[in-house]
Amino acid sequence: MKKRNMMLATALLLVVLLIGGGTFAWFTASTPTKVNRFQAGTLKITLIDRFCEFDAKNVNPGDCYYKEVFVRNEGTKKAVVRIKKDMAFEGGLSLAPVTSSIDSNWFEKDGYYVYKKVLNPGQSTAGLFAFDKICFSGPLMDNTYQGKKFTINVMAEAIQATHQAPWHNGWGVIVNWMGGVQGLLAVEGEAEGEVVDAAKYTDAEITALIEAESAPIGEENAVEIGDLIEEKVIE
Repeated sequence: MKKRNMMLATALLLVVLLIGGGTFAWFTASTPTKVNRFQAGTLKITLIDRFCEFDAKNVNPGDCYYKEVFVRNEGTKKAVVRIKKDMAFEGGLSLAPVTSSIDSNWFEKDGYYVYKKVLNPGQSTAGLFAFDKICFSGPLMDNTYQGKKFTINVMAEAIQATHQAPWHNGWGVIVNWMGGVQGLLAVEGEAEGEVVDAAKYTDAEITALIEAESAPIGEENAVEIGDLIEEKVIE
């Protein structure tokens, strides 16, 4: 019995050795690990509001005051920018005496003023107010305005310019890239973009603009790494 058990154990050991030996007898190969790193860009803006409140403590009908409002792109991404402006007289008095023309580089959309150009990193918009001034009409500012306070509140928002993000996010505007669409919308390059009211486009045109951005980024400049892989033979 013992002899039989030893013979069985020996046979099993031989099978294991044959299997193991067979495994290491084959030719094999492997490749080095290739690491691809991605880093998200940043979207950051600064609202600059240059205004001397001290000078505006004794307003007279007919006066004009310097007020410069613009936005600077402090991030790494191209951006579409808009500004919200709210003005009010104390007591709910009419705003008719206030003259504050909007600069031609901006257009109004859904209660915001949208900058007409895509803002590249490091760039600033033109001033929101034409000639950077706020004026009060003499003929329209009667005695009911004496001692009343007038306030202007401004705030800015930005969204990435690529992939028609403003339209998808409900801003109601489209980025029309100059010099062609394919390969320009999805990357940070030299392409200039014009921001326009989406109402000027049909649904089919908007769909075409979105589809044009579907090309893989960097496809033309992709590096083939297959030739760099060294086959490792394990004996």
